Amino acid sequence: MTPPFLITFEILNMNIHNFLVDSGASSMVMPYVVSKRLHAIPEKTGTRIMQLDRTHVKVIGALKDVLIRMVAKP
Repeated sequence: MTPPFLITFEILNMNIHNFLVDSGASSMVMPYVVSKRLHAIPEKTGTRIMQLDRTHVKVIGALKDVLIRMVAKP
């Protein structure tokens, strides 16, 4: 089995390690504890996300126009 492709990204001037890349996703889901660590303030949204097993993900809000850059490892 191929392991997931995990890399480091910079989001809101902080490095987030072991970020899972899913380039085919229409929405990216971030755990609430990560958004708190980033001091991100999500905007209220009416977005609903359903997983493949048909369970719903609770959406706290959305972060819009956030620059995400891949960080080169030394």
